[in-house]
Order: sequence, then structure tokens, then C-alpha cells
Amino acid sequence: MPQLRRVGTDPDQHVQCPVEKIQQALEKAVPEFQELHFIRDEFTGLPHLEARYKHWCPQGAWHHEDQFSDGILCLIALLWALLAGDSMLLLEEKEAEHLGLFG
Repeated sequence: MPQLRRVGTDPDQHVQCPVEKIQQALEKAVPEFQELHFIRDEFTGLPHLEARYKHWCPQGAWHHEDQFSDGILCLIALLWALLAGDSMLLLEEKEAEHLGLFG
């Protein structure tokens, strides 16, 4: 996620607010979703997202962003873009081309 690298240059306290808002939206939209965290790799300092889902195991299962589904990644990116600015946001749905909706 290129956006994550750009956000990773911000101080952690500036990143936490959008992450909390995105977590609240994901809790409502994604079944079994529980938590979203912004973390930094302890060796490289690179930013990462990790999410926890309700699971048969009482502690739940944690996943890093490379394990997120395409749909979750798109939803996080959309929510982050909406929270990041006050300008117009244009969306392109590539899968709609396959449905024959656009010439």
C-alpha cells in the first residue's frame, strides 16, 4: 500500500486517529472483524497494518496487510482517502468493465 508508506512518515499519534475511525467502520462492515493496528517493523521502521478477527481461538487471529483480502485493502484505502482530504475523490471499478457496464 503506497498510502501506508506516505502515512508512515507521519508521527504515530497523527496516524492513530484515522486508524481508529477505519476500525470502527470495518467492525460494522466486515463479519468477524475485531481490531486494526498501525505498527512499525522493529528492524526497518517500515509501517504496517495488522488486523485481528474473531476466531475459534479466544485471542483471535492477527493478520498483516499482506494477508488481507483485496476487498479489505480496497475498503481501507477508500476510507483512508476519504479521511485524508476534503477534495473530490474519483473511483475506478475495474471489475465493472468485465460486466459490460462501460463501452
